[in-house]
Amino acid sequence: MLENNRSERILAPAILFCALFLPGYLYQSAETASVTLTDPSLLAQNLIFGIPQAALILYMILTRGHGTKEATGIVPISAKDILKVLAGTAGLFLIAVPAALAGGDRTGGLFTPVTAESVRPVVLMLFAPVSLVTGYREELFFRSYLLVELAPFGNAAAVAVGSLLFALGHVYQGIGAFVVTAFIGIFLSWLFLRTRNVHIVALSHGIYNYLVFVVGALL
Repeated sequence: MLENNRSERILAPAILFCALFLPGYLYQSAETASVTLTDPSLLAQNLIFGIPQAALILYMILTRGHGTKEATGIVPISAKDILKVLAGTAGLFLIAVPAALAGGDRTGGLFTPVTAESVRPVVLMLFAPVSLVTGYREELFFRSYLLVELAPFGNAAAVAVGSLLFALGHVYQGIGAFVVTAFIGIFLSWLFLRTRNVHIVALSHGIYNYLVFVVGALL
């Protein structure tokens, strides 16, 4: 039965990861990131490609049959969850900021590599939905999808694999950013497993990304 097919639980996420995330990982650099995040046309492309990718991951979650909607976190969000979103965002900063300060470099690969001059009002406006889409795209895959797919191997193993794959996206920013992003992945995994609500982790992630972008420009 599919539920007991451990090899397929590895193969399906591996193929999806290679299709949706690996190409971006391979071609990222500090220089291209700065351009990508401040060019309105490229931000618009990010939305054009990001939305259907998030929809594809959601489709995979809903059709794989590896758990209920409650297990995969595809549940409604309520007003009381807003406090959890804010707490999740604060938790992300509690991990990132001390690490950046301890590294002796306030940008340290942790804040977005942009300048105040390059961040125009249109960029700030576009980066808000980009942050939201990125938050949902990554949390749907690395938490809602991957943690459930790899659950038969144990939560610890699933969290480790998901967090390391998540952190690989920041290797171009240096080893410090990779390590801190791995810890951020562990925190987001914990938050997902505790709340079982993908909206809470995705919104926390999206708000954090946007604020990091603004802080990066100011610094």
